[in-house]
Amino acid sequence: MTIQPDRVSGYDRGLLVSRLDALMMVLKSCKGRTCTHPWESLHPSGIVKDLKGAMSPKFDEFYAEQAKVSYDACSEGYLIALEGPQEVVAYDDLHYNQW
Repeated sequence: MTIQPDRVSGYDRGLLVSRLDALMMVLKSCKGRTCTHPWESLHPSGIVKDLKGAMSPKFDEFYAEQAKVSYDACSEGYLIALEGPQEVVAYDDLHYNQW
């Protein structure tokens, strides 16, 4: 078996990280249904329901442009002001090419 450090479970590492980063952006401050159906926040039309669907090459640019999870400091509690970006941009099947 050949180890490919630039691939994870057959996926390009960078492309996978961009999807997981967007997913973490949704989950880091989710409420209600968003916590159990996070892909709906990114793909409201329902075109993507899981990571496998999100790995489609047609979404590469969309995920590359998403805000990245970050924090400004490590505090003793949850301080939203230190939590970096809070919002994700949803994929719009009809208008994404206009970005």
